[in-house]
Amino acid sequence: MRPRKVEDIVATLKLRMQSRVYGRGDRLPAERALAPELGVARSTLRQALAGLEREGYLTRRVGAGGGWFVTDLAQPAAEWQEAMRLRLREVRDIIDYRIAVESRAAELAAVRRTAEQLARMKEIVDRTAEVAPSTDGEPISRALAGELRSLDAEFHALVIEAADSRRVAEAVLAARAELFATETRVTYEHIAAGLPRDHRRVLDAIVQRDADTARVAMEAHIRHGADVWLANGCESEA
Repeated sequence: MRPRKVEDIVATLKLRMQSRVYGRGDRLPAERALAPELGVARSTLRQALAGLEREGYLTRRVGAGGGWFVTDLAQPAAEWQEAMRLRLREVRDIIDYRIAVESRAAELAAVRRTAEQLARMKEIVDRTAEVAPSTDGEPISRALAGELRSLDAEFHALVIEAADSRRVAEAVLAARAELFATETRVTYEHIAAGLPRDHRRVLDAIVQRDADTARVAMEAHIRHGADVWLANGCESEA
């Protein structure tokens, strides 16, 4: 059995990957920097990294530009989805929790946002509108699904930042991590055209400091994506 400390590091790094702190394809910080940040010896960190490699979260590259990189998460996502197909009530509970905490984040963002944060949100919404297809349900490539996923994650991260609440931010990240495997290409095919519209509704409410509308718009946005994933039989990336 692995020492408890290794399990703690595995759990911490999984949370970061599942909540997009480390996105798919990202390189993790070097071991010499990551070990002291996590408060462990490099030997302990290496055990955790090796375990995450076996579980399909990480891949190691050697040579110039090498290091530990986040995979496409296909293996852990497929395992999570298979387990959740048998526990849909639990999935719905997690969705409800995410809606509760992230809608609250949007509400707070409408009150606490800065001009610089609004400008960054607008850039993301404009970019999403540029790349999103015109009609929901259109087949999209893995590359486009990945870009939409990244833009969606960036927008939500900015809303969390604008909320300016450490506890709310932690709750949102935990909820998003538990639902990381719902963000599939199939899901984005069905929500892609409406993604910039949903984001703009949230942004407009935040710009106008309309906390109630921001909360309602964020809830509708999250519930739409979750409902699409559930309606399509909890599809994987295949």
